[in-house]
Amino acid sequence: MPNKTGETVLNGGTKTLGEIARLIGGQLSGDGNVEISGACGIQEAVVGDITFLAHPKYLGFLKKSSASAVIVGLQDAYSDKPAIRVTDPGKAFLKVLDLWHGGNAHLKKEGVHPSAVVDPSAVIGSRVYIGPRAVVDKGAHIGDGSSLLAGAFVGEGCRIGRDVLICENATLCDRVRADDRVIIYPGAVIGSDGYGYEKVDHQHVKIPQTGTVWLQEDVEVGANSCIDRARFGQTVIGAGTKIDNLVHIAHNVRIGRNCLIVAQVGIAGSSVLGDDVALGGQVGVSQHVTIGKGAQIAAQSGVYTSVPEGSVLLGSPPRPFREAKELILYTSKLPQLFRDVKALKKQAANSDAAPNKAP
Repeated sequence: MPNKTGETVLNGGTKTLGEIARLIGGQLSGDGNVEISGACGIQEAVVGDITFLAHPKYLGFLKKSSASAVIVGLQDAYSDKPAIRVTDPGKAFLKVLDLWHGGNAHLKKEGVHPSAVVDPSAVIGSRVYIGPRAVVDKGAHIGDGSSLLAGAFVGEGCRIGRDVLICENATLCDRVRADDRVIIYPGAVIGSDGYGYEKVDHQHVKIPQTGTVWLQEDVEVGANSCIDRARFGQTVIGAGTKIDNLVHIAHNVRIGRNCLIVAQVGIAGSSVLGDDVALGGQVGVSQHVTIGKGAQIAAQSGVYTSVPEGSVLLGSPPRPFREAKELILYTSKLPQLFRDVKALKKQAANSDAAPNKAP
């Protein structure tokens, strides 16, 4: 059923502000009987929605917002709307969003579409959904509550855990493993051959890629991203790691737990990322590099050598973040510096050429 903004309300229903305050453990300020039928951003909210104030700098947006109520911090002075006061408005708002948009509707579907192709040897768990033209190849295992949306492909011998979501036209090649609650977004390819060749008699001869890919629990792989199978063994993506759209992860890469890999990152073969590493957009990581636990690499950096644990780096080659920012600032001033030096040299030359005055 669509709500006032035309979006589909997944869980539906209406709650009073007082009920929501109790749910998130907040302090009610104003009329607790205000009815709330949705949750939305501060600029997009309409009458009946609840929104949140993430930072005082957005107070101007809140004053113009049509939202019926707001979640604010304990110390925020805003009082024009009925409010719920909490320690962390952003975190509390996630709980509120879950009331109307929680879970994943696709994981609540069951059954096999008539156009789907499921090999008789595949093992299909309970409450599984296999959508239009999806394919499950021989020997594959699909865990309870998992969903394959339209055009999804699960290759021979794959092992899919519980409550896994494989979106439209995503491909899991042979023997890929995806543990519980993995999400693979549309068009992603998991387990395609790694990029490996040997030069033989002046020709590039393909090296067989005999390994596979292991996506541990709660991993997400963004749309049109590619994770290559290992030459031997496994390419591993650690539990809780979130991979954005258009990312390429090469063969035998090992990524730790709870990493963040942002759009258009490329990680070359056999590199290792520790837990909690964050790579900004368009970061390039060379082969056989190790990035230590908790390191952060800023967008468009190029990593050619190993990075110590906890580093915060920027640039190509990457430098400590503050140092790199200073270099960027100084580089922008180089043209003026050269003009100044040229003017000083000309001034010095003119001074040397001038006749000496008598004392």
